[in-house]
Amino acid sequence: VSTQSTWALAAYRPKLHQHLKNEGVDASMYATQWFVTVFSYRFSFDFSARAWDHFLSRGLVVLYQVALSIMAYLEDTLCELTFDSIIPLINSSPTSLPIEIVDASSSISVSRDALDVFTGAPNKQPTAAPPKPSSQPFTKRLFFFRSDKDDSS
Repeated sequence: VSTQSTWALAAYRPKLHQHLKNEGVDASMYATQWFVTVFSYRFSFDFSARAWDHFLSRGLVVLYQVALSIMAYLEDTLCELTFDSIIPLINSSPTSLPIEIVDASSSISVSRDALDVFTGAPNKQPTAAPPKPSSQPFTKRLFFFRSDKDDSS
């Protein structure tokens, strides 16, 4: 999970990926628990139920889409923090995340090839560059419920 989650974050949120890397934060410190429990542990019941609905209807890709949506939602804050503050924030955030993050996650385009790389499918190795995200950034769609953000960026 760690390598695949790191690869997904590098592909879709490069600035955040670089900051977390510089701070020594590995995806295994948060994503493993999210993926193993399909966002049930520490998340609100409503958030977990919505994530499970999407997971059961759309499959494994939802794990990566929701994780990327969570990280995009927290990106501005995380990029201002150091290691000592990043992990507590990520671990405490699930209880207060809006469930709209799960719905917004479906706007993240993950190709079959990218999913094969993320899930470690046999004979699929990461190339020199991570898979390209869709041309339309999904973060603009996430900000519809964050009034403190300017979506002109």
